[in-house]
Amino acid sequence: TGTPSDDVATDYDLDPSTLADTSISQTFSVNVTDDVPEAAEVATPTVADTVTLDEDDLADGTDDTKESLSASGDLGLDGDLITIDYGADGAADGSPTALQYDDLDWALEGPAGLTSQGEAVTYSWDAATQTLQATADGRDVFTVELNEDGSYTFTLQDSLDHGAADGENSLGLEFTLTGTPSDDVATDYDLDPSTLADTSISQTFSVNVTDDVPEAAEVATPTVADTVTLDEDDLADGTDDTKESLSATGDLGLDGDLITIDYGADGAADGSPTALGYDDLDWALEGPAGLTSQGDAVTYSWDAATNTLQATADGRDVFTVELNEDGSYTFTLQDSLDHGAADGENSLGLEFTLTGTPSDDVATDYDLDPSTLADTSISQTFSVNVTDDVPEAAEVATPTAADTVTLDEDDLADGTDDTKESLSATGDLGLDGDLITIDYGADGAADGSPTALQYDDLDWALEGPAGLTSQGEAVTYSWDAATNTLQATADGRDVFTVELNEDGSYTFTLQDSLDHGAADGENSLGLEFTLTGTPSDDVATDYDLDPSTLADTSITQTFSVNVTDDVPEAAEVATPTVADTVTLDEDDLADGTDDTKESLSATGDLGLDGDLITIDYGADGAADGSPTALQYDDLDWALEGPAGLTSQGEAVTYSWDAATNTLQATADGRDVFTVELNEDGSYTFTLQDSLDHGAADGENSLGLEFTLTGTPSDDVATDYDLDPSTLADTSISQTFSVNVTD
Repeated sequence: TGTPSDDVATDYDLDPSTLADTSISQTFSVNVTDDVPEAAEVATPTVADTVTLDEDDLADGTDDTKESLSASGDLGLDGDLITIDYGADGAADGSPTALQYDDLDWALEGPAGLTSQGEAVTYSWDAATQTLQATADGRDVFTVELNEDGSYTFTLQDSLDHGAADGENSLGLEFTLTGTPSDDVATDYDLDPSTLADTSISQTFSVNVTDDVPEAAEVATPTVADTVTLDEDDLADGTDDTKESLSATGDLGLDGDLITIDYGADGAADGSPTALGYDDLDWALEGPAGLTSQGDAVTYSWDAATNTLQATADGRDVFTVELNEDGSYTFTLQDSLDHGAADGENSLGLEFTLTGTPSDDVATDYDLDPSTLADTSISQTFSVNVTDDVPEAAEVATPTAADTVTLDEDDLADGTDDTKESLSATGDLGLDGDLITIDYGADGAADGSPTALQYDDLDWALEGPAGLTSQGEAVTYSWDAATNTLQATADGRDVFTVELNEDGSYTFTLQDSLDHGAADGENSLGLEFTLTGTPSDDVATDYDLDPSTLADTSITQTFSVNVTDDVPEAAEVATPTVADTVTLDEDDLADGTDDTKESLSATGDLGLDGDLITIDYGADGAADGSPTALQYDDLDWALEGPAGLTSQGEAVTYSWDAATNTLQATADGRDVFTVELNEDGSYTFTLQDSLDHGAADGENSLGLEFTLTGTPSDDVATDYDLDPSTLADTSISQTFSVNVTD
């Protein structure tokens, strides 16, 4: 309404108007827009916590000691997040000045593009429980729950596909969280609702999920590997003439599944094995340390392409070990190894350590992660025994024939030989030159060891013949190695010795008699001796000082000694006393002229009384019952008549009857006389016919001289070993005379 003031207008004469009662009315509108609450400031959240989960803790994960599959982290949404400006109206009673975490409605978005075992991961958000559920092909994969205290909890329920072939990598999941106020969360004085529905606060947080990768679920315990044995004597320069193989194969004890694989949460890729066997592994072989060959250190080189370990020493190949495709190994000996010093044909045990590891790509899981089996290995040990080669005889010579010597018992002090020869005799043993040639084999000879052994390099032992006796007592032997002398004794008596001399000869010395074959006369008893030479243990050693095995090697020689038996003989032949002479007269013959006939027989003593032949039994001594001397009746007698006799012009001849000890003289068939030897040592002459006397010599006497010879019989005297005496060549003679008167 407009009204003029009184003086707003005057007329000419200055009269005020009467406009005060006049007015003009007009209407117009003013719109006053109400002020409503709005966000004065949206806070910047602090950095949210990042949590990490590991797939190997899933039920089918590879971690045996399972950690939690849930982890909580702070969202970084503490304090005032949205500050409210209530504007001109001011706040209604009870309305907040700012909004915090629990004043907002939250929505959570998961990362896009995830897959689980090849299936896409999708999400569902449950605002009521503030939980995001991730699923893949109906499988729960993980949840994220917003907690009232401003934290979140991530729970892993299944595996997520990580980057292909990226190992135990971490997959970062980034979540976006958006908080918006509700319409009625804040009102001003005139109860206008806030316009905060268009206001929001956003926060991101990350969860790291560590990939599970394949690992060994179990490493098997290998069975015991085979042990093989090789012998150095089979090397080309070894001592064994019949060479066995220098290669030997043994089973490694690595059959079946050796490493079982746990593919964990991801599961196996197509075609990946559930377990690894011998041929799935990469192998490395270590040889024993500290070996030497001919004094040089043994070193090793491993060829993974051929699975072969080569041992060398100073450029020489010593041995190889090859791993075969069938799970066996082959050891090949190429040269000698140094064994324990002076330990003989001992066995050197070589222990090898075999380690098998999987290759990186032998097993992959679903998302193609290689296994972590490179840190997994299986070990096996096996042994090879190498038998030392030791020196042995390459050749044992054949001795030449030894000399045979002869001794005679009659040269013993009580022997029958008056002119004594030596009771010792020496002969060559036939053991000259190299007797045992030595093969030092694979190790070679130690410095100073001989190439061959001769007579004086050997230890000798001598054996005498068995079954000898001396005077009925068994002969026994004792060998003195210090003096190389064999002593034969019988009942405490020394019988003989055999001494080996340094020059390769022997000396036999006869000390007493030996019993020879019964009743075999002056025979020779052959004594055969066996001589054995063996090397001492230390006479020859090889490079690693092994003594030779020559103690089992020997050279044998035989030699003979002939001992001639002593036999009884005459020690003395007695001189007979003078025999009686008897006289007969032809006139007493039947046709003789004497009418008073005297006897035509006459007896006379032969002069052979007492011991006629004394016996020397020599070294053997007398047999029981043998006489010390022979008398008249111990002898065999023969009688010879005088030559040139005639009877009535006819020649007188003789016949001797040893059975009756009678000599018969005849002439032209006529008995002329007899001479009979009587048992009492006398003789009886019986005239039976006339003898022709000297012509025209009257009643003369014809003297007949007889020669009587007595010899011992073969068996009249025997010595201890029943040898008959040699008295058949001994005799005693006597002459006696008979006078026949004409």
